[in-house]
Amino acid sequence: MASAAVLGPRSIGGLDHPADRWLSKSPAGYQENPAPKVVPFETIKGPTVWYSDLPKDKYEYRLTDADVADLDKAISHVKAQGIEKIETITRADFELGKLGVWLDDLHRELLYGIGLRVVRGLPVERWGLRDTQIALWGLGLYLGKAVSQNSAGHLIGHVRDTRDSKKPLQFNRNTGELRKHSDNSDIVILLCYKPAKSGGGSSWCSSHALHNELLEQHPDLHRVLAEPVYQVRGDKPPAGRTEWFRTRMLHYHQARDGNTLLAVEGIKNPADADKLLGVEPATEAQKQAYKVAQEIANSDKLRIDGKLGPGDFVVQHNLHTFHSREAYTDFEEADKKRHMLRLWLASPLGWPLDQLYADRWGSAEVGLRGGVLLPKTKPHITVDPLDAIAELAESYD
Repeated sequence: MASAAVLGPRSIGGLDHPADRWLSKSPAGYQENPAPKVVPFETIKGPTVWYSDLPKDKYEYRLTDADVADLDKAISHVKAQGIEKIETITRADFELGKLGVWLDDLHRELLYGIGLRVVRGLPVERWGLRDTQIALWGLGLYLGKAVSQNSAGHLIGHVRDTRDSKKPLQFNRNTGELRKHSDNSDIVILLCYKPAKSGGGSSWCSSHALHNELLEQHPDLHRVLAEPVYQVRGDKPPAGRTEWFRTRMLHYHQARDGNTLLAVEGIKNPADADKLLGVEPATEAQKQAYKVAQEIANSDKLRIDGKLGPGDFVVQHNLHTFHSREAYTDFEEADKKRHMLRLWLASPLGWPLDQLYADRWGSAEVGLRGGVLLPKTKPHITVDPLDAIAELAESYD
């Protein structure tokens, strides 16, 4: 059992890489913010372990007038340059002054600290949809490289109820509950552009705290969750891949420097994959372990609940936090419907991962992994949500 930590290996460029040059100027320094070292099947200690009594000022931040002014200035600069494609905006195009320094610090905190920050106060009503996406993209440039989120190649995801689209999607987004899970990237940003009529609240927990609770309460099931299990893909499978993949919830991984890390993956019910060709049915122990893990993750002891209003966003590290969403009731009017904007980011400072992640994330390589990308699909941003839905539907043909 140990809370001390060391830095895992890097696969892109070190401090000479353009995306990492700020690290050499950081007073804290890269080596002082290492990924947490663990001993397999022993209690984890350190800042990645937290519970529902975490003080709000540790994970919530309200943007100041100066922060918003920095964003307004950066958006105006992008427009003055005549940049039409949002995905071509670089960090050099989007200087953010003191807010940029805060984002650099947040980047390290996400990976090596609590892994969660709720940020409030973007003026999305004033900006409108396009400028809001410019701001979201610009914020993401300080935290990593955006990766495609679906078979259409969308770099900004429009998270909406798509059941009323003219062409139903294979993987519908709907108004139902989403249980505790993690996304296909190192870091995720979810921004509220328009909230639901009612419901739709979010909940977050430390998956390292979940690890400890499972170890203490159900050591037998804890071992089961460290074994590979079959999962259903949430999107069209890449060429040559099946509708299923194998993974595990608890990924103990020994890095090349000899230290062991724990990445926790938010798995779905393993029984969902039972009917797919080539899949062995889930065992009763696997089904029970998944059920118990969800119950503990949703317990009063572990979870923090929150609501995102217009202009609020949550940013979190997917390898040691989980998130969920309660069911919601939407507006009837199309222009009022719940609309969230999402970025998936590959961090150049990411933890080393075992190769089992590569089947779901496309690669386990730091800085290049995560997302969904099919051959001949060009990653891009589609500003209009209805156009994005149509592109996604077409990608399944």
